[in-house]
Amino acid sequence: MQQRTLVLFFIFLFTGCSHPPAVNTWQYDAASAMQAYEKHFLQKHLLRAKSDLSRARSSASQSADLHTRIDIELSVCALNLSILKADLCENASALLQIEPNDSQSAYLHLLRSELKTEQISSLPVQYRPFAEAIADNDTLAINTQIRQIRPLSSRLVVSALAQKQISNENIEGLITELSYHGYKNPLLAWLKVQMNNETDLHKKVKLRAKIAVLASE
Repeated sequence: MQQRTLVLFFIFLFTGCSHPPAVNTWQYDAASAMQAYEKHFLQKHLLRAKSDLSRARSSASQSADLHTRIDIELSVCALNLSILKADLCENASALLQIEPNDSQSAYLHLLRSELKTEQISSLPVQYRPFAEAIADNDTLAINTQIRQIRPLSSRLVVSALAQKQISNENIEGLITELSYHGYKNPLLAWLKVQMNNETDLHKKVKLRAKIAVLASE
């Protein structure tokens, strides 16, 4: 996800130290709720995720500073993208009309596949080489960047953005890592991509059966 958002997610870990309570507790609460939201969304615990997102939005709405709320809406959009669900990011877009920010705007345009070349330098660092490869329409470079990008949540974003160019090797690697972490929501989406790309009928049948087992739980 966006670097600013990820940093915010982990700030709250330090609030347990023996120092006076932070004044901006709303921001720490929002970060904590968003960390839980991402985890539960990826695990396909959607009722918990819905509750987490509601808490995050409520906490962020305690302040007139809209940047945290924009980060939340951008994260929602990115997570929808991670399960290959179309999302115009309308909430983030509307908020950025009120409180513009170059970095957040660049990330929004990346998520919507509308990034302009001059916006690449405003992206979080981990996305810039990928964005340059996309701008050059260089399939080899795109797949190289997909393999290298971290964290996994960011790799899900770029994999979705490059769905037409992503190699079978990168799809298999993504499925292996998602399986390891138990991230069932994007795992199901990418297993379906793998099944649709499979030309061997026997393997396609096995993949369909695997998807049916996972989707039934």
